[in-house]
Amino acid sequence: MRLFNLAAACVSATLVFSGCYKYDKPTAATLEKEFQQRKRDGADELLKDVKLLTIENAQRIALANNPDYRSAYHAVNAAQMVYYQALGSFAPTIDASFSIGQSHSWPEGSSASYGRSNNFYTRTGIGANWVLFNGLARYFQAKIAKSGHNYQLAMEEDACRTLLRGVAYAYNEIMLAKENIRIADKDMSFQQDCLRETELKYEVGTVPLSEVLNFKIRVNNAISSKIAAERTYEIATYALAVLMGYPEGKFPEWVKFAEIKTDLDAIIPKVEVYLDTALANRPDLRGMREQLKIAEYSKYKSYSAFSPVVSAYVNFNYNTSDTRQYDPRRHSTGRGPNFEYGAQVNWTLFNGLIRYNQMREAQANMAIAEFSLASAWLSVVQEVRTAYINYLQSVRQSKVFEETLKFSTEQRDLVAKEYEAGTIGITRLNEVQKDLVDAEATLATAYINTKNAMVQLEAAAGLISLNYKKLTGDENAKTQAVDDVQTEVIKSGEKEMPTLPANPKPQE
Repeated sequence: MRLFNLAAACVSATLVFSGCYKYDKPTAATLEKEFQQRKRDGADELLKDVKLLTIENAQRIALANNPDYRSAYHAVNAAQMVYYQALGSFAPTIDASFSIGQSHSWPEGSSASYGRSNNFYTRTGIGANWVLFNGLARYFQAKIAKSGHNYQLAMEEDACRTLLRGVAYAYNEIMLAKENIRIADKDMSFQQDCLRETELKYEVGTVPLSEVLNFKIRVNNAISSKIAAERTYEIATYALAVLMGYPEGKFPEWVKFAEIKTDLDAIIPKVEVYLDTALANRPDLRGMREQLKIAEYSKYKSYSAFSPVVSAYVNFNYNTSDTRQYDPRRHSTGRGPNFEYGAQVNWTLFNGLIRYNQMREAQANMAIAEFSLASAWLSVVQEVRTAYINYLQSVRQSKVFEETLKFSTEQRDLVAKEYEAGTIGITRLNEVQKDLVDAEATLATAYINTKNAMVQLEAAAGLISLNYKKLTGDENAKTQAVDDVQTEVIKSGEKEMPTLPANPKPQE
């Protein structure tokens, strides 16, 4: 008996400890109550050897360390375990039991002459119970759990989609801030050159003091603009560092950022291709479809409550007994096995219409899921169309702003020469210089808006999820995605990928 108990304990311990869920803990710093004295681990060394941080590397690091995305990953594993639990309901349940005890009795009546009796007993048994049929409830519960797992897979990919989009936005914000710093430096350099020349003219009495003060004010304005741009730059780097899961929250000084070039003549398919791609690949939409399946399976499962439950059982017991009565001559012992098996049927015939109302509840939930999917479908269409036209108009604006910058540069140079020659006043020079600075800042913003618009379009169409596959190991995913888009365009009647016209508009 002791050997049996020891073996059972060993088996239980092995199953428990070998099945523990193992995972990489969040960075140790997040568990601390202090920042400067926080415990440091590998997360603090993420950027140790990074000199040039590209947007692709930033996205890859974010996928490996962003806590929200890692949480979505573990939600997938939890849903998978729920599915395994549902499959386990198809197997029989096997129980082992052991009990030991003592009972005392004081009989009355004709047998009371022997007085009190004591009974010491043990019961050791093993049994199995197997549900053979329960109206397919187990089957549909397994289908629900499987769709739940698929839903969490879709949500993990959608978390990746939004994370990659957020990293791209933050990176582009850094690029915009860098460009604004460059513009402010350039403006400050121009104003300082003008100030030096004007001070020389003032010393010889050819210009009034007001013009010297004018350029000093302009220099300070440029310095103020640079400070504002540097502040925006720092804040943008903080946002990107947090998305990447970097505990310091601020990039080391040695980390530099790659320049992003905007191709205004990039090839773009028509909007219907993006719509088809979005409806087929958007992970959040795929998750809504799984939710509809869950509602459908739940409805079918509710029908199973009206069927009987058929189960089979088998039990084997070994019992011992030692009975002693008050009369020492009355002493009995016994031991022996007991084996039984059989089947049973349970059928609830009426329970106050609970089953009926549960069925109607499941049907209503399915209707909710259908309309929720329809709403999500319409939202995806709207999002894709909005992103598409946003990109087209951003490109159009950028081309206009390029021309404006060209004209503003030529105008400023001409007015500057005229001011040096004394044929034009300082007010006009201030105006054209301000127009040039505004044109440069506007074009920089337009370029970043174009980049963000493309990121928005790729995210809306679900193409950014293919970047996710590339970043997580599938190097051919992006190439395959482009091939798929080209194939769709050819199928739709286009002989080649349409190019973006100078004045683009959605193609019919």
